[in-house]
Amino acid sequence: TGIPVDHRSMKKLGVELDKNLNNLLLNMMDYAPPGFNPDSPKHKQQLLFTKKREGGLGLKPTKFTEKGSASVDEEALHNLEAKHPIVPMLIDWAETKKVKSTYVDGLLTKLNKGSLHPSFHLHRTATGRLSSSNPNLQNIPRDSSVRSLFVATPGNVLLVADYDQIELRVMCMFSKDKNMSKFFLEEQDIHAGAAALVLNKPVADVTSEERQLGKGVNFLTAYGGGAQKLARTTGITEKRAREVINNYYKQFSGISAWKNTEIVKAIQRGYVSTLSGRRRRLPELTSRDEGLRARAERQAINAIVQGSAADICKIAMIDVHEALKPFNAKILVQVHDELVVAVPNKHIEEAQKVMVQAMGQDRVIAGIPLKVSCHSANSWSEAKGK
Repeated sequence: TGIPVDHRSMKKLGVELDKNLNNLLLNMMDYAPPGFNPDSPKHKQQLLFTKKREGGLGLKPTKFTEKGSASVDEEALHNLEAKHPIVPMLIDWAETKKVKSTYVDGLLTKLNKGSLHPSFHLHRTATGRLSSSNPNLQNIPRDSSVRSLFVATPGNVLLVADYDQIELRVMCMFSKDKNMSKFFLEEQDIHAGAAALVLNKPVADVTSEERQLGKGVNFLTAYGGGAQKLARTTGITEKRAREVINNYYKQFSGISAWKNTEIVKAIQRGYVSTLSGRRRRLPELTSRDEGLRARAERQAINAIVQGSAADICKIAMIDVHEALKPFNAKILVQVHDELVVAVPNKHIEEAQKVMVQAMGQDRVIAGIPLKVSCHSANSWSEAKGK
């Protein structure tokens, strides 16, 4: 079957991205010397960190490579984003270049009769997530310009379904945290709820900016990261980010207690287990190297949370495949907690109801219900409202 792609729109997007890159380069020349190459790490290092009297911008590095030179990778640039106007341009350049090379130029060469035919792998990721190659669709941007390229064929529509806060729900299943459980059982907004507890105010008084803070710290807890990452993603200071994280773990004390317990058990056993019992061994949990040990501890929690979410999603794929057979529907792609299915137009409403139930809507696991959102449209981006 393959995954249908609008190749004409893909070519148009390539032209637009080239224009954006040319504009970015022109704007960068207001601050960079002639001959500056934004793809060259050496040029970026010289421009950003050379002293002003020597022709540079005189910025202070925030991160260093293993060889000791100032880093200009994505994280380092985000740390410097507010320090000079050219830094956001460099970030935009790298992101635009990646979209162009990977999701336009890269995908055009892989089209076969207007469709992509990636290979899917069950066991290539450490967390157990499904992966794909040739091309890799697991890292496809949520940006609408790219997802709008994935379309339904004539006579069909795309059903796009995903789980609501699956990783947070999985953490709650394991930790039994009272505050988080309350939000899920009462079907409250978990991000607004987290912000309300952290900021010590009623949920009704939480602003949209404060909800974003709650969302940021929620996902930080699920995926790992520290104050620097929270500050970067929410626009607050690192000091404020540390206060927010500390307050979060006080309010959701069951989560921090569970994480500590799991790490102790993992050190004793040498592995962690997902909801379905799949194990990941982590020998570096007993390493003498503090950095390796800290990384293994983050990987241990990640393996449980993302691995259990992957278990739920893989089981859902089997159930959806069986449930949608009467409608002549076809699963096109699965990306993490999201499932994209092609369904004939005449079966849209009935198939959507069946799909949501097959994915486990309101199914309770370890006391926490699953919630599924599902939308239909002619393109992937339209179905997601983006």
